[in-house]
Amino acid sequence: MGHRRFLEKDHRFRFNRSLFNGRTELRDAPTTLTGSDIFKQVESLNVTFGKPLEISNTSKRGRGNNEVVGTKQWRKKVYCLTLTYWETNLLRHCLDVMHIEKNVCDNVLYTFLNDPTKSKDNLKS
Repeated sequence: MGHRRFLEKDHRFRFNRSLFNGRTELRDAPTTLTGSDIFKQVESLNVTFGKPLEISNTSKRGRGNNEVVGTKQWRKKVYCLTLTYWETNLLRHCLDVMHIEKNVCDNVLYTFLNDPTKSKDNLKS
C-alpha cells in the first residue's frame, strides 16, 4: 500500500520483498503540505452541492471509461479553512470539532452554574 515509503531510506523493511508485496520500496516520502500550500490549491475550487451529473457509458454492461479527466486532490472546501489560525496550525488532522464543542460548552455551562468541582474559573486556569 506504499506505507513503507515513510520509513528511513536505509530501513531494512524497505528492501524486504518476502514480508510484503514482493517489491522493494524505493520511492521518497511525499512532501508535507503547509497550510499556505493547501490554501493555494483550494482557493479556486468551485463547490457545487447535490448529485453530480450522470456520465454516459459507451459499453453494453456499464463498464465503460467513466474516469473524469483532470481530477484534483480536493473536492470541496472545509469550513475549518476559514479559521484565521488554520494556515499556521501544524496538526490540522488532530482537531475533533465535536469534542472541542463539548469541552467549550461544559466549561461555559459549569462557569455559569458556579460549580466548584467542574468549573474552569479558578486561579490555575
